[in-house]
Amino acid sequence: MSDARSKLTLLHVVQYREANEMTTPADFGESCERQLRALVPEEARLWCEPHFIVERGQPAGGILYGAQ
Repeated sequence: MSDARSKLTLLHVVQYREANEMTTPADFGESCERQLRALVPEEARLWCEPHFIVERGQPAGGILYGAQ
């Protein structure tokens, strides 16, 4: 493994929410971020610095913006 401390970004862009989903945008964002964090194994933190971003909007545009 490299000690370069690579960056790892997990981005989730949500266009619409269902009526039965979290009630506030803050709750929704926190819930999505917890789910993203659960995807990264603990040992990954040894070789990378994970960043978690949850945005609302058009997925294609949000992904392109986040990739910059």
